[in-house]
Amino acid sequence: MKNFIKKTVTCLFVLIILIFFLIKPALTGDYAYIGLTIWYKNMIISLLPVTILVNLLLASGLYKPLMRPLTRLTATIFRLSEEGIFAVVFGFLAGFPLGAKITTDLYLEKKISKQAAEYLLAFTNNIGPAYFTGFVLTRICPGHNKYFALWIMYGIPLLYGILLRHTVYRNMHMSSSQSKIHASETSFLAILPGCIQSSLCQMAMLGGYMVFFNALRVIPHVLLCRYREVLIFCHTLLEISGGLKCLLINVKDSPFYLLFVHAALSFGGLCCFFQTASLLSQTDLSAKKYMLHKIILCSITIMFCLFLIKR
Repeated sequence: MKNFIKKTVTCLFVLIILIFFLIKPALTGDYAYIGLTIWYKNMIISLLPVTILVNLLLASGLYKPLMRPLTRLTATIFRLSEEGIFAVVFGFLAGFPLGAKITTDLYLEKKISKQAAEYLLAFTNNIGPAYFTGFVLTRICPGHNKYFALWIMYGIPLLYGILLRHTVYRNMHMSSSQSKIHASETSFLAILPGCIQSSLCQMAMLGGYMVFFNALRVIPHVLLCRYREVLIFCHTLLEISGGLKCLLINVKDSPFYLLFVHAALSFGGLCCFFQTASLLSQTDLSAKKYMLHKIILCSITIMFCLFLIKR
């Protein structure tokens, strides 16, 4: 019975989307074009080279000697293995969706435990600094103090990760009991084509999600056009890039503008969540736990920004 209800609801939802796409094709195309443009002009440039590098390091096994000094340096703070530190460093440097991709790859290869994967997913899968400085700080928040913005964007999740490691995950074991870690003897030249192909597939997937979830913005546009605040919230909730442009157009002069921007960035939007959930569906990791941590991080960011505004 549950499966029948679930299939029925899914079919109705798909039918509703199709109807809106058909009755508002021009508007749907305009929104889809926003996603395509941002993906082409910002995401590919900032993410593709790093994605190829990450895939090379993972495939070759060279991340271990590269991360070993940093593992020893942060031993008392994170107490993580080379795999864990690699996920933290490149999760923050490369950003979403590589943060989740690195963690799920390491878990699928049994190089980290399930608990370690859940811990890493809790704070490493954020918006990347290249996208943040190249798109957000230049187009969405020009003139905003970049050091302060970077602190809010990355300092909060980093401190959250440290707090989790010494509280909820204080007894966590990093390595899987079935781990079979071994250094790869394959040369870079041999694995480079496969890494490039895999990276291009990942970027194409990202672009598809951005186009589709931006196109979905046609639904609240039609249904909620009289409710400006709710409409802006729905646009931002669906897809972060299009939502930020919506915030820029509608609430730039509000004293809470920066709060709205940072809250949206810390949550990431449903587009980011469903991409991450699709990665987690290949494993037994919980998408609900991941969403819970994103909500907690978003709440902390909002409270921190409100405190600064009141001061």
